[in-house]
Amino acid sequence: MTPSLNNSDDRYSKLLFLTWGVVTTLLFVVYWPSLHGPLIFDDIQNIVENPLVAIKDLSYASLKQALLSNDSGLLKRVLPALSFGINHVMAGGFIDTLPFKFINLLVHIINSGLFIGLVLLLWPRLKFPACTAPILDGSIVNRNISFKSLTYEVPYPLNQNGCCTSFSRIQVILSIAFISSLWALHPLQVSTVAYVVQRMTSMAATFVLLGLCLFVYGRQLLEQNFSRGLAYMAIGIVAGTILGLLCKENAALLSCYAAVIEFTLFKRKALAAKQKRGLWLFYIILVLLPVCLVLIYYFISPGNLIASYGGRSFSLSERLWTESRVLWFYLSLIVIPDISNMGLFHDDIAVSHGWVQPISTLVSLIAWCVLLIATWLMRNKLPIFSFAILWYLVGHSMESSFLPLELVYEHRNYLPSMGIIIFMAYIFICALNYLLSHHQNTLIQRVGLMTVCVILVVCVAYASRLRANYWKSEKSIFTSIGINHPESAISQYLYGEVLFKTDKQPLQAYPHYFKSAELNPNEVAFLVMAVLTTPPEIMKELQDQHLKKIFSNAYIVDLILHKPLSPWSLTIFDSAGKCVIARQKHCLMHRKDVQAWLQAVLKSRYVAAKYKRQYRLQLFNIQMLNGMHKAALKTILKAIDNYGRAFQYFLMQADALQAIGRYQEAMTVLKQAEMGVRGRRPDLLRKVQRMQRIVAQKYSIQQRRLTDKVID
Repeated sequence: MTPSLNNSDDRYSKLLFLTWGVVTTLLFVVYWPSLHGPLIFDDIQNIVENPLVAIKDLSYASLKQALLSNDSGLLKRVLPALSFGINHVMAGGFIDTLPFKFINLLVHIINSGLFIGLVLLLWPRLKFPACTAPILDGSIVNRNISFKSLTYEVPYPLNQNGCCTSFSRIQVILSIAFISSLWALHPLQVSTVAYVVQRMTSMAATFVLLGLCLFVYGRQLLEQNFSRGLAYMAIGIVAGTILGLLCKENAALLSCYAAVIEFTLFKRKALAAKQKRGLWLFYIILVLLPVCLVLIYYFISPGNLIASYGGRSFSLSERLWTESRVLWFYLSLIVIPDISNMGLFHDDIAVSHGWVQPISTLVSLIAWCVLLIATWLMRNKLPIFSFAILWYLVGHSMESSFLPLELVYEHRNYLPSMGIIIFMAYIFICALNYLLSHHQNTLIQRVGLMTVCVILVVCVAYASRLRANYWKSEKSIFTSIGINHPESAISQYLYGEVLFKTDKQPLQAYPHYFKSAELNPNEVAFLVMAVLTTPPEIMKELQDQHLKKIFSNAYIVDLILHKPLSPWSLTIFDSAGKCVIARQKHCLMHRKDVQAWLQAVLKSRYVAAKYKRQYRLQLFNIQMLNGMHKAALKTILKAIDNYGRAFQYFLMQADALQAIGRYQEAMTVLKQAEMGVRGRRPDLLRKVQRMQRIVAQKYSIQQRRLTDKVID
């Protein structure tokens, strides 16, 4: 490889950067509706409700606080966590989401540029068709294509005058532009770019791509300068992996991606025997050894892995069976980007309980075996095919294998989709070249090829724009997934939430809550909302014994006591309690049910103390509302025993005491509260004094009645 810096090279380098600029512009157009969209789900847990993220300035102490604000993974994903803190300062809080969303888009734009660089480095080995012009005499010549310091040979067909066509050099850039546009603008990427917390995924990808660019550059240097090339390769893998791991754990796959590139696209015949041994040692140390150590760790203590599935609704074997089907599902979304099949949740994909349950599991396994055999057989004839399949499978080898993660998430395809899209572009360009090859007019071929490619990119961008438009509000997100995924319990539940809480239409919401409970009767949140919103006359008319059972209070209480509660359930009890306390009609009729659910939550060993404290206060309010004053007094005394004295507890205890006629005890408690706030909190003191007057008045009435009885 020799550097080349002539004027022609500068022109094509500028054209390459112009390509990236066009992709960037399209990305802004596509994602514009989502830039003011809401923070949802994991955004709330990891960012909004994380007090360590809410830094006020960019001082060293504040930045350190933000850096260590995340608890995910061994290395705490510190770089994305730091960026969230900086976003908080930029936005002045969490209300303005533009800084959060913009940085996500910026990271994606950077990744699209790195992807362009990676494809450019790999271009001569991907063996794309060099030109659409017909090869009239069947002869081929080699000619260097140079971009700044990168020079390599690409076969150029001779034209009818025996000269190389200049179009082929431009075709390299246009082909790379086509590939990068397909990946960057693919609608599958929307759930990574528009979902703020998935910056962890995209930032990890940034360092993986950067590391791979260094690796490939070093690998191309290897034959001319072995030690220097090997140094670049090592720096790329080691530095890229370390920096990527500071964002997300799947960056550990960088060395495996490098191995795929090596063993599908590079040849080792030109290397001396000593150099081959050195190269093999390099891959043994940086690829094989880390993989073996991870596998040994899990095989030595399989009990820990199996135990980690305790909170899941599927086992290790069921996950492995199911992922064989899920990988084909992902592949279908990449090849046919139908946005109606995409969404945040895919719990409508059934769990495989065995290799023939359902039968599609066996079909998927056989298909993967056939594909892997084809990958091996075609490794020399069609290396780009082998590269695409192995890149895709390696990319999913962590999050779609034996680890106890959720079964399906679209953002897992952010990097793995690259290999498939490169191969799709290859097939597309080859097919168009073949279809247009009968035209003797080269201009028609070129214009036809570019027109079809542009139309395809525009269609993909339009689909992404439609999907990004869903992300402009929480309502539009939940509505879209509810409509597009009628068999997804979570999607139906969230659609019900929109109709119930946002649109204030409980009668329209209950069928979706009802459907979600039918689809997943083991999820407490779905059952609770179905019970609260379904009209009682419909519940009474139920004939299905299974439905009667799952909607019964006894069944729901048993689930709460004996199964881990999901985040949905932990929030739903808060909503149910507030609904009863607010005296909403549809909830008031179920206030005894809500009371029983809250009591079960307080007894559950699966619920953290921070949630129990909040639920105990709600239970007190509901018990007071139900006239169960003695039970309410026991509840607040239990809260005092567990959490100590708080001002609010004084008032609640006094309220319960006066409700059962123990006015003197209530006055004593209020006196203690008064002493605690006098001279420090005049606002709280006024509350105490107001309640003292009420209790004193009731006590006075009680004494008069007693006096009257004595006189009588």
